Amino acid sequence: MRCSSACWGVLSLLLLLAGTAAFKITRGPSVNHLEITERAILDVTVRTCRSLAVQEGRDFVPPPRPLTASSVIRACDAAESSKSFHRAIKVIQTNNKRVDIIRLFDPNFHFDDETFEKGRDIITDGLRIIKDSNKLENFEAAREKLGEITHPLQENAATEDALTKRVTENDIRGAAGDTDFLRMVGITKGSNKALCFVIDTTGSMSDEIRDVKAVTASLVDSKVGTRDEPSLYILVPFNDPEFGPLMRTTDPNVFKTWLNSITVFGGGDFPEMSLSGLQLALAGAPPGSEIFLFTDATAKDIHLEGAVIALIERTKTVVNFMLTGSFIFLFRSVREINSNDQTSRMSGSEPQLYSALAHASGGQAIQVPKGRLSEATTIITESSAASLVTILQATRGPENNESFSFSVDESLRNLTIYITGSVLNFTLTSPSGVSQNINSPNDSLAAMKVIIGQSGIDFLFDFVQFFQGASEGFDVLENRPAAGGNATLLLTLTGLDSGTLTGVSLVEASGALGELSGKVEPLGGGDFLARFDTIPSGDFVVRLKGRADGSSFSVPFTVTTNGTGGIFTIQATNDQGLNSTFPSQLELASGGSANGTVTLTSRLDTPTGTAVTLTIQAQSPGGTDTNYVVLRFSIVSKATDNSKPVCRVTSVVDNCTPNCSQSTWEVRANLTDDNSTGIDRIALQNGNGTLNTSTMLGPDGENVTLVVYNASCCSLDFKLVAVDGAGNVGFCFETIRNAASTTAEPPVTNAPPPPPAWLQIFECRALVISGKPSWLCWASW
Repeated sequence: MRCSSACWGVLSLLLLLAGTAAFKITRGPSVNHLEITERAILDVTVRTCRSLAVQEGRDFVPPPRPLTASSVIRACDAAESSKSFHRAIKVIQTNNKRVDIIRLFDPNFHFDDETFEKGRDIITDGLRIIKDSNKLENFEAAREKLGEITHPLQENAATEDALTKRVTENDIRGAAGDTDFLRMVGITKGSNKALCFVIDTTGSMSDEIRDVKAVTASLVDSKVGTRDEPSLYILVPFNDPEFGPLMRTTDPNVFKTWLNSITVFGGGDFPEMSLSGLQLALAGAPPGSEIFLFTDATAKDIHLEGAVIALIERTKTVVNFMLTGSFIFLFRSVREINSNDQTSRMSGSEPQLYSALAHASGGQAIQVPKGRLSEATTIITESSAASLVTILQATRGPENNESFSFSVDESLRNLTIYITGSVLNFTLTSPSGVSQNINSPNDSLAAMKVIIGQSGIDFLFDFVQFFQGASEGFDVLENRPAAGGNATLLLTLTGLDSGTLTGVSLVEASGALGELSGKVEPLGGGDFLARFDTIPSGDFVVRLKGRADGSSFSVPFTVTTNGTGGIFTIQATNDQGLNSTFPSQLELASGGSANGTVTLTSRLDTPTGTAVTLTIQAQSPGGTDTNYVVLRFSIVSKATDNSKPVCRVTSVVDNCTPNCSQSTWEVRANLTDDNSTGIDRIALQNGNGTLNTSTMLGPDGENVTLVVYNASCCSLDFKLVAVDGAGNVGFCFETIRNAASTTAEPPVTNAPPPPPAWLQIFECRALVISGKPSWLCWASW
């Protein structure tokens, strides 16, 4: 960075406003832009969640330092938002990094060549766009712009962390408010899913719309106030030639009002503007949404198929088509529906477009006779559940006779299997061997099998391309990779503190090519790269295999023989059922020895303090002799908080008289724990007075425990013990034995200095430095 003397003056002022006490240029290694960005987002998110908890009267337990996305989600009590929070961070980081790709030689984005004012304009214009985008609930646009402006903010190496946090918190969070700021970073109350309906409003849909209204009203009412409550409601009507507008609200009652106000009209020729309505919904719904499209007609605007598929792939949105046609429908209870009830505007060959779009998105095309849509709308209730993940999906024609297997662990609940279309026969068999056979009339239609469940564990993925030069790295592809060529996937595990990928593969949709396995490279922080020598030319899905990691520790041991050598058999067992690895055999020379290691891995849910008994046994060749060792261990979580609670006495009021039993004294103190695990317990160790505590937010968003102690003047000492969540102990002590009253800091009576005309001051704080009152102010520009 090169800067004139005038530039240093302005920059120093900005650094002061960012909350720094001094300005110092540092050289040498530092954390990169992506790490700085993530650290700032995590820090401000914690402060915002704490603020909301205090406003709502809820307890807030600060996450341990250093912060991770998973620990912040837990502290915010927002498990359902884990995937969207990780995704928001990745979007912001990606757009930060892109400045080094597409703006590498633009000095304005790097504060080079005396371009400070233009660089400042980039930041101020970007802040305006972020604020306006958040106001209009265009949170994806806000994330992208935030990523872009954090890069020039971080070009000031001395204060890149503080400045990024201050701008993100004071300016962006302040303008949006706590709730919308959290929505910008992907955290919402209840489910992070949007309930999005795209509805054909032509005359022939009157019965179906009546069913949709009834089912939706019941669904919305049942979800309000629960963890499954949608974070957003979207409605897009379409007809011919009209479609739209897109209506979006966070208020379920407003959504129901919109839905109830729909009226049907028109419908001269059969095809309707269904893809136009879907395109509008895909562009306006949050990424990762689920859309339900209701129609009984084919698409008039089929030329939009390519654009719709592109939006589906880039936004990773699931689209379900609820089609009223004369087809057999199998659903949950596998009820057979008579297809002769009514005729439909959609013949057997025409829904293939909708089936193809559903398959491309990971959704379903469900076909039912006229007047029977209510029997299929149960899928809406189940798909709106939080933390929904797809375990297996396959589309097959009638000529295939295949078996599909999938594994289920303790992280999965509410398993649901959907089989749509007409199927000759299928059998479900559990691991215990229990089977269920279901038969239906044969038909030439294909069948789609979808197995879903609810799980906190999920993943994000994007294809990336590598670049070299002044700034090496990779960027997310905005298009499909070339078929048949090599490709690299960037994957992020969500909902786990620690996890390992044991395999990543691309599975061709028809099953003809089997699985193409990739080479996995861990990047840290839950991120992985998977490199593929080739990718399928047709549709394919990404399949991950892995495990949730606990803490591993190794136990070395030595086997010694005083007799003949040979192959010794080793066995290691433990009483807690922990996963373990060890050599099954060791080869010893006569009178020699050999070393081995047992590695134990604790489960994520293993409580701290759990005792583990490990038995290692060695058996000589032929089994003529054995020996063993029994070891005992305690599992302790990794210590991330080593700071003690800090006590600051703010005032001592001494009202004592010679008659001590008739007078009292008072101590007031503030206890903090450096934003770590938080104060867990407070106990009075010395003194027989009355102790009262309460909590509040400090000036920097930290939790502060307020202590008020009142005692008789016959009890002259006060000693408090504070223990934080990690077991660190701090003390608070005060005495009036020498009749020395202590007061709080001297009040600051002078007013803060007036700001320059080009600054907007939005917060000032009184300080006392070396006994002299002064002020520290924050501003935006």
